[in-house]
Amino acid sequence: MGLIKKFFDLLLGPDPASVPVPPRPADWKLTLKDLYAEVEAGKRTSLGRPELNWAEEYELSLVPSGYRFPRHGDVYESMEDQDVEFTTHWKAPYTGGGMGRLLKGERVRVEMMPAEKQLAVAATPLDYEKLEERMVPPEIRMDPKYQGFQVHLETMVINQKFELVEETPRPQRKIQRFRLTRRVVQG
Repeated sequence: MGLIKKFFDLLLGPDPASVPVPPRPADWKLTLKDLYAEVEAGKRTSLGRPELNWAEEYELSLVPSGYRFPRHGDVYESMEDQDVEFTTHWKAPYTGGGMGRLLKGERVRVEMMPAEKQLAVAATPLDYEKLEERMVPPEIRMDPKYQGFQVHLETMVINQKFELVEETPRPQRKIQRFRLTRRVVQG
């Protein structure tokens, strides 16, 4: 196993996830949207580490301390009509998406296992068929490779425009207790 890893490290370079990210510069003030805008404007030709990590870290620092980060299984209710992004899923190596409208009172369940602090989450509408029909164009829904959709919600928006109506308890660490026993060997 070690020899194979060394071979691929020589061929491709080390796994980027295993390379430590240098600390974010104290004057860093760019968000992920800022970085993508720079690519669109031609200021950057590509994005990668460490800039993406720094942008995410910076954005997390902007989330007010009283805000709650969503958890897998949480149910949120929209407090107003609002436009949201959605992603379509396919039986193919690509994805799509667009914008749709969530109406006041409509509910979504967080379906991904977010990290402790996540800037955005994927959620599935509880009234799935109704919202799918309203948001996803019929030519996409009828495609045999179409596999469904989810909405994407930013943590800041969830805290400002949604009400938590069903909370998933924070997982508790299980403490295993070991009972020490003395084994007596008779001989």
